[in-house]
Amino acid sequence: MTKRIYLAGSFDNDIDWRNDFSIKLANKFGNKVIGINPFHRKVEESNPKIKIGHDMFCVKNSDLIVVNAIKSKITMGTAQEIILAKYWNKPVIMVIDENSGIKFKERISPTGILIKNYIHPFADNFCDAITDDYDKAIELIHDFLSGKKTIKSFKDTLLPGEIYEKEIFPTDSITQKFFKRVK
Repeated sequence: MTKRIYLAGSFDNDIDWRNDFSIKLANKFGNKVIGINPFHRKVEESNPKIKIGHDMFCVKNSDLIVVNAIKSKITMGTAQEIILAKYWNKPVIMVIDENSGIKFKERISPTGILIKNYIHPFADNFCDAITDDYDKAIELIHDFLSGKKTIKSFKDTLLPGEIYEKEIFPTDSITQKFFKRVK
């Protein structure tokens, strides 16, 4: 059975990456794995619900999601596709570079703390693997499809919120002011 890889990412960045990546998939897997380009479609482009519905259908019916953030920042649509992929128990591999706004060698936090080798916490939490190399992404696809790598469940991605609420919120006086519990 052919495995489908949904190729998520901005339309603004390297438009040819989806075609190039599909060729890499074919070279590695033959016709056993194909790339799904969400822009190859026949839908009413002026109807946003149809466009969203198309992309949701593709994510839901794909076996794995590859997110390209090379030369680009993640768009709202791509961020939603990542969360939906986790909701539908799909592995998510993100390919990023220093221009993605997701990965930095060093970053100063909003509270002034220097963080080395920073990866945005939402990307780290919702993606099963993050790499800066398309060939490594192909190897990761093999590992996920063969069962060598396991994926984070949607429930796993919700754990940070549950941990914060149970363990940190009771002592976070600043946030408590905004979310006072009514008894």
